[in-house]
Amino acid sequence: MDARPKSNKQKRLELKEKHERRAARQAAERESPRAQALAIAARADGALRGSRLFHRNLPRFLERIEAEATPGTPAAAGVRGIASLYATVNRASPNAYPLAPDRDAFRRLIEVCWERTSLLTGQHAYTFANALMALSAHADAWVRQPGPWVPKTHNADRQFHALLRHLLAKYDVPAFLNSAWTEGLTPAGVIHQRWFIRIAQGRNLRDAEGLPIPLTKKQAHLYLQAPADFDVLRAFRWAQLRELGADERFIRSVAATRVGGSFDHEDFWITVLRWLVDQPMLDHAHHGPIVDYLFDRRFAANVPNPLASQPGQPLLIPAQPNLSMKGRDVDGLLRAVAAWHRRLGGGGHGPNFAWDPVGLPELVHEEGEGKSRKVYRIVQLTNAHALQGEGRVMGHCVASYAQSCRAGRCSIWSLRMIDAEGLETRLVTLEVANASRQVVQARRKLNAMPGPKELNLLHRWTAAGGPSLSKWAVR
Repeated sequence: MDARPKSNKQKRLELKEKHERRAARQAAERESPRAQALAIAARADGALRGSRLFHRNLPRFLERIEAEATPGTPAAAGVRGIASLYATVNRASPNAYPLAPDRDAFRRLIEVCWERTSLLTGQHAYTFANALMALSAHADAWVRQPGPWVPKTHNADRQFHALLRHLLAKYDVPAFLNSAWTEGLTPAGVIHQRWFIRIAQGRNLRDAEGLPIPLTKKQAHLYLQAPADFDVLRAFRWAQLRELGADERFIRSVAATRVGGSFDHEDFWITVLRWLVDQPMLDHAHHGPIVDYLFDRRFAANVPNPLASQPGQPLLIPAQPNLSMKGRDVDGLLRAVAAWHRRLGGGGHGPNFAWDPVGLPELVHEEGEGKSRKVYRIVQLTNAHALQGEGRVMGHCVASYAQSCRAGRCSIWSLRMIDAEGLETRLVTLEVANASRQVVQARRKLNAMPGPKELNLLHRWTAAGGPSLSKWAVR
């Protein structure tokens, strides 16, 4: 039997009830601070994406920054980063850069890249903006102006590669040297940028200032053959180890250790590298723990000094300051490394000295709601016992980095997840090189590499003002 059709009055009542339910739901959403913040952010992002006028008028945007006016159009994080960099270049007082950037050159680069490339719109926008500022500081070395340059690809890394060679190169330059510019105007970055210019303009690298090791002719030739995913300093290890006869797999393993891009105490470490090359059947997984053990025993001041009562003597000294590789056998060294590793994870033994936090923001990222809610945090570890606890849970020897943290060379961070019940899980341990503001190591439990989810969170940290992510952190 067919149902009777609804009367007009009944339809009006149902429509009224529907509108009332919708209004009540919208009112509840407006009362939620989180929903309100999300709505504001969504409207701001939509306005930015839809504003062609804003994209066409970056010069006007920079002019308003220059006049210390606040732009009316909402700016994405990348644009805010560009604006802050441009503002530092334009300050009347001297800036803190080791080489003064050229305001006009920087502006021309920003305008060209904004109009023609994707360098200033992705998650690495701030990194590329820093690189453009460094390029402006070397404007006197440009062999061509940026105006005529047009990119032939949509890939940001390839666009940057082509721009560098248009501005600076009379001769071909290996792709790994691009990393000199993404270091920005740091003291080390300026030195590395001068190496790039030297090679790009046909001069001999062996005569350059500031090389970490003296290069033989063969090493200088091998240096230019380093793979594209190496960086400026690790390419020296590439050249050195290739000359010793090591293959690429071996070199990549060594390059991922603490001596991969560091050349302090090189007279000792070259003996270690030669010893490792002479052990072809040693599993490469042992390279990192061996290097950390040797550093801790020979260079880390972590045992009481019997002469500490005498004037000028330190309280702590290295355990074996005269340690050498002479006469070392593989089995004995691996046993010593294993025993040391067990002591490191022994539960907070030894002095619990602390160090100050570095000037980097922590990350707090929330996902899901209710029982599926998760909060991800990246926090700095600022004392020796915290490092020991991290190493004990994660099954690696991060506790050996205490002295380096104390000296300010690096900082150790922990990526953690807190579920809806408050249970905390450690996901990844991170080493940040403080000078370059880069994540140079990232390891899950038992030294496993981070997965896609962890990498996404690290990129979020970068976008939020944290350190950039070195390619070696994820190898």
